[in-house]
Amino acid sequence: MRNHLYCTAILLFVAMACGDDTKPADTGVDTDAPADVDGDADADADADADADADADAGCGSTHTMVGWVADMPSGSHDSSGTATIVDDCTVRVTHFNFDGGGVVVQFYGGTGGDYGSGFALGEDIFGTPFSDDTVTLTLPDGKTFDDMDGISVWCVEFGVSFTDAIFEVPLSEPPL
Repeated sequence: MRNHLYCTAILLFVAMACGDDTKPADTGVDTDAPADVDGDADADADADADADADADAGCGSTHTMVGWVADMPSGSHDSSGTATIVDDCTVRVTHFNFDGGGVVVQFYGGTGGDYGSGFALGEDIFGTPFSDDTVTLTLPDGKTFDDMDGISVWCVEFGVSFTDAIFEVPLSEPPL
């Protein structure tokens, strides 16, 4: 009985921390401005960047996964979006939605659906709501797309994926 109560208490705590009813604390982030997930303190320039431009001038397009897509379905905290590998070091998430809730929430790359052993792609997005936004993420130094095959909106504190998907070759249009 004691173990049952202990497990129930832990589950309740996790649900409160990462569940849909979490109210974000005041983090000092201006949620009226576009989000700046790449940490360069210029959210407006990030939001207005040319969608076809490489995120980094030294980043090529030679990796076999360039063009692959991961459709993240609607998940916890109203999170969803479509991630596309645009070049050897950049992922662009379009139609991204997230209510800003959770605790220490970041985009994470992982393999085989394992994001707990993965790595962060950008800064903490907790407290910043997104609605049909575009977010550009850059692989951290020393990482390539060989180190990941999927993407997650990951609650780091509790090891919970709000939404995630594995990258796949995009379906081509059928011939006419």
